[in-house]
Amino acid sequence: MHLKGFILREEKINSWNNTYFSKANVVYPKGIYELKKLIMLLKKKNEKYLIRTGACSYDSKSINPSLDTIIISLSHFKKIKKINITKKIIEVEAGVLISEIIKEVKKKKLTLYSVPGGDNITVGGAISANTIGKDSSAAISSFGDSLEYLVVLAEDGTVKKISKKNKSFRNYIGAFGMQGIILKSGIKVK
Repeated sequence: MHLKGFILREEKINSWNNTYFSKANVVYPKGIYELKKLIMLLKKKNEKYLIRTGACSYDSKSINPSLDTIIISLSHFKKIKKINITKKIIEVEAGVLISEIIKEVKKKKLTLYSVPGGDNITVGGAISANTIGKDSSAAISSFGDSLEYLVVLAEDGTVKKISKKNKSFRNYIGAFGMQGIILKSGIKVK
């Protein structure tokens, strides 16, 4: 398959539990502009795609059904933007590994709520699957409960910052990217 202006790498991918394997055409956009351009091109060509970055999805959730489905990796979206110690919020891009966040916030004597297990889980994946994990509480029982805001690439191609007070906020959590692509998030820390 050819996508003008983008390099597709044929790779062998597998599910986290090694139950499913597949060959895949994977593309690695380097920033929001390139990602938007890629999504618009895929839509124009009526091509299917999946978002897969940390490779921790259980079973076949991030395994392409055929080589015709493009895999988009957000592995270049891995910046820890800022840590606000006073408000106890950390802003990170979707491709950051949870393990990297833990290392960074630990330096400030902070930690995450509802920490999912596994070394390769990304923030975007934890939000998309609304994972559960260690240190959850009645108020914050899943990873999505610890979010203050999201920055998403919406279906219409616009980048939107959505506060947890917005009615559509919960539509992105646990949606596996079906509502739009998570780019950044503000996460509560303790």
